[in-house]
Amino acid sequence: TQAPGVLLTFKDKLLGQKLNPEDELIIESTIYSKKPSTVTYDWSILNNAEGTLNVVTLPSSAYIGSNTASLKILPNALSQGLLYEFRLTVQDQLGTTTTSLQIEVNTIPTGGLITVQPTNGLAFISKFLFNTQNWADQDLPLQYGFAYYQSQADIGDKSKLVSIGY
Repeated sequence: TQAPGVLLTFKDKLLGQKLNPEDELIIESTIYSKKPSTVTYDWSILNNAEGTLNVVTLPSSAYIGSNTASLKILPNALSQGLLYEFRLTVQDQLGTTTTSLQIEVNTIPTGGLITVQPTNGLAFISKFLFNTQNWADQDLPLQYGFAYYQSQADIGDKSKLVSIGY
C-alpha cells in the first residue's frame, strides 16, 4: 500500500520570503493518490506566539479540485512578526500523509519620522518635499511609497488610495 503524496507551494511567493500582513496568501497543493475518490483532507494553521505552536483560526477559504486542496488566507488575517506553519493532512484508503510549509509575516518599519514642506498648498500646483528619517527595519533596503485620497469621504478606505509612486 502507498499513502497519498502531497506537494505544497506558495502561490506568488518564494520559500523563505516574508509575507506582508496586507497581502493575500494562497497555498496550493497537488495530491497524488491511487484511490482519488477516497481522498479527504484537513488544514491546520499554527503560529509561534509566545514560543509555542498554537492552533489558530483565520479568515480563510479552502477549496478542493480533482487533485488539489488549496488554502487562501485573506489580507490582514496574519499577525506581523509571527512564524506560521500550514499543515495539510491527506487521507485515502491506502494511508495518511501530513506535510507543511512555514512563512514568516513581516513587521512594519518603526521609529521613523516623515515631514512635508510646505505644510499647505494647492494640489497639482504647489511642489511638496517629503523627507523621511530614522526608520528601522530588519529587512533592508526600505522602499517608500506615497499615495493620496481623492476625497475626504475616501479616507480610511485603502482601496481608494491613489498611488503616486515609490
